[in-house]
Amino acid sequence: MRAVAQRYIELTPQGAAICVGGPANDVRGRLLQALLLREPHRPWQSEELVQMLPNEPEKAPRALFHLQREGCIAVSLSAPIADERSWPAIQGDLASFVEEGATLAALLDADGLVIAQADAARLNDDPLAAPLAADLTIHVGDGLLATTYGLALRGLHAPDSSSLVPLVRHLARTRSPH
Repeated sequence: MRAVAQRYIELTPQGAAICVGGPANDVRGRLLQALLLREPHRPWQSEELVQMLPNEPEKAPRALFHLQREGCIAVSLSAPIADERSWPAIQGDLASFVEEGATLAALLDADGLVIAQADAARLNDDPLAAPLAADLTIHVGDGLLATTYGLALRGLHAPDSSSLVPLVRHLARTRSPH
């Protein structure tokens, strides 16, 4: 008896964007919706495809193939890395910058979008406020786990802040294999 390799299917950012971009009227959209609701850390079973699209079982394999070719899904032989960011801890780290005197502490993703923040004065609701820019770039992880964050602070110099170490430690732990 031959052992069958386990396969895992995960939505890519492009697939997720298509999935939430509008109603799922076609086979491709419905398949993306079903994959969005499916736990990606569970090995893929061939019979699931028929269950995801019970009214169109003959179209499902071709749609899955096209989604992979278009970069909407990724198929791998190893389970995707769990996204176990400790956001409550990271949010607490940002709040500690505010306790040290910053009027704003924000964590930015690689594209400069705010993904977590603490704000002493709640000034960020001002639509005319200048966009945040990273005062410090934080590179964490290696290989496929590598990513870059930005830390934006107002009123506090990051390298002089004791809050920097816990934040960097939490970020590094979220981007390393366990």
